[in-house]
Amino acid sequence: MSLDVTSWYFGQIRSQRSAPKRRFLIGGSDYSGQVLRWPTLQYKAGTIDLGTTALRLSNIDRSFQFFVDCEHALTTSCEISLGFTHPQSGDEYLVLFQGAPSHLLYGRGGTELRLQMQGKTKRLSDASLGSDIESGGLDFTDSSHYPSDLVWTLITCYGEMSSVASESNPDIEYTEWLAWRDENVIRDVRVQAYLTGERIYQVLNSLAIMDAKVISFQNNRLRFRDEFQPYEDVNSPFPHDKIIDLQLSLDPSRIVNHFVVEAGYDASKSKFTAQYTKINSDSQQRFGRKSGRYSSRGVWFAGGGDARYLAEDRVRFGKNPEPTLKIAAPLAGGVEYTLGDVVSVTHSYFDLQERAFQIVSQAVDLDRGRVDLELLRANHRPWQFQSTVSSENLLVRTLAAVGSDAFLAINESLGNTQVFRSGSDGVFQSTDLFASAILAINDQEILFGGKPSSGATQAVIQRSSDSGSSSAVVSSLAANITKVHDFIEVKSGTYLASTNSGGIYRSTDGGSSWNLTQTISGAYYVQRFFSPYSGTIWGGTGYSNYSLGKGLFIWESQDEGITWASNHHVYSSGNYFAQGFHHLTDSEFLLGHYGDSTAAMGILRSDYTSPSSIGWTQVISLVSFTHMVSTTSGHLLFGFYEEITLNGGSVYRSVDQGSSWMESSRLTKQGNIRLVEKGDGTMQGFVSRMTVGPRTDLYRNFDPNQIF
Repeated sequence: MSLDVTSWYFGQIRSQRSAPKRRFLIGGSDYSGQVLRWPTLQYKAGTIDLGTTALRLSNIDRSFQFFVDCEHALTTSCEISLGFTHPQSGDEYLVLFQGAPSHLLYGRGGTELRLQMQGKTKRLSDASLGSDIESGGLDFTDSSHYPSDLVWTLITCYGEMSSVASESNPDIEYTEWLAWRDENVIRDVRVQAYLTGERIYQVLNSLAIMDAKVISFQNNRLRFRDEFQPYEDVNSPFPHDKIIDLQLSLDPSRIVNHFVVEAGYDASKSKFTAQYTKINSDSQQRFGRKSGRYSSRGVWFAGGGDARYLAEDRVRFGKNPEPTLKIAAPLAGGVEYTLGDVVSVTHSYFDLQERAFQIVSQAVDLDRGRVDLELLRANHRPWQFQSTVSSENLLVRTLAAVGSDAFLAINESLGNTQVFRSGSDGVFQSTDLFASAILAINDQEILFGGKPSSGATQAVIQRSSDSGSSSAVVSSLAANITKVHDFIEVKSGTYLASTNSGGIYRSTDGGSSWNLTQTISGAYYVQRFFSPYSGTIWGGTGYSNYSLGKGLFIWESQDEGITWASNHHVYSSGNYFAQGFHHLTDSEFLLGHYGDSTAAMGILRSDYTSPSSIGWTQVISLVSFTHMVSTTSGHLLFGFYEEITLNGGSVYRSVDQGSSWMESSRLTKQGNIRLVEKGDGTMQGFVSRMTVGPRTDLYRNFDPNQIF
């Protein structure tokens, strides 16, 4: 939580002997002594808080007669705050509420005043958007809009909040809004609206539900938080000594395992044209069908594909009963938390050992001096956006690790072969190197193959001894060699490099020198190397001319790459390229291929009879892989890159050793997904976009067994 107070204040708020002071100001004047009853400030996910609160004040000495005598006093700023007195610097206060009077009631013969106040969000509840009389309504159907953009338009153009597009915006937590928009761009969620009298806050509430956001007004700003936070992103442990009372409940009525989202509303025909339905059969078998539905004729998803995310989220996070915690804490112990914060809770009686929960409701009771919190178990989407690692048009497929979190990557966008390197901050920066293939011998020793510079016509092999910071040419290849397709380490100190024109080069001195050892026949070349079992090397083919259509072959060497023979005919005709291999067992393998069309893409699984008799059966069509990873539970994952139509990437998972595959929600509208296993049971995904704001983003999956 970001609060405008010092670390000393937090030390006081967490102290067991903490005794904060309550303060009430009108126009800067202190009326704390007139307060007869302090209010309860309430915030709740799922409904937008309008910033309304009320106080009971003593008016025996006619302190508040100025409201009657001067109508302009109704616009005077009011503030409720909580603070401590520093022994040297004096008072320090945290502002809990700031607004202006919205209603006054003098009672008990005028000796008491009930003062109701409205925060900055008053305009959001006062203003209506369009009407049947005025031009038929406020029309946002001319194009499709990101939900975040529509929210910005409504709160700035119609809600009269500041439109300053920076962190200095006094009304809006701009960084949080910008993160929301970033997510909209990545997932390409679009909505439309046609408004005929709805209040602004009603439309904001619909948009929040549609995009799984929590919109609230806290710390004097409009805030935007994710409804589903990663359970690893714990803000802090909730101090056990600050718990006055704790309740745990399980409510089966909250289960939702079947959800329908209606989309594509046609206002002229008063009907929806698309819908997305998500069903979880396992949950329905246990609990029966528990249905939910979302539809709105004021604001709707542009199409069923956009509605898919909402349906998936509701089923994914609602299919099982989740424990709900209610915690009562002293004012000083609970006021530092805000809606959406993730805290860990330890409670021996319920066997809660640092279990992560997300705050979904907060009631700050200033009169009784306590805070009541409602928390649900924290969850995360299968792939959680972490950061943007390149703002350039960087397409990452070839990736080499040069440390625990440092990588070298080849930019394959639009034929570019420049090498990028990620630093300690994870951000990729371009280097002076160019390559079409990389092999990391270790974190320091790196081999690069391809054209040495932009515009060069002849490929070379370069070697680096400083993790790619610099390199030297160790071999100039033949004049007709323009590309190095792949490297493989045969054994320590012995390496192979495949090139166009069918050339296979070999090094036996750790990559310091290279010699042509084989030229395979025809227009073929080795697109991808693979070692299926000890002592054998495969070379899956590509070819130089699409019009030949001569199929896909596997060349084999059993003498460490010195001689080769074409032993396995995967496809005897057609336009196919070997894109990737994966080792299942010593007799079972996966092969990904692509070609000159989407139909030429697919994944094959080996039908093994003997080393000399291997057939192939297609287990998935229209998608392929360059790299596949195995999780600790034995599941297989790969990121999909569609080179032909650019319809977008997805993550695919197999739980039966590659016999069948399931697709996750897409991570990005267009581009490539490259997965990396972190070694701690989590996954990283480098997601590259080629259009719609070209860049590469980093995602994290905390549970690779769940990609949906």
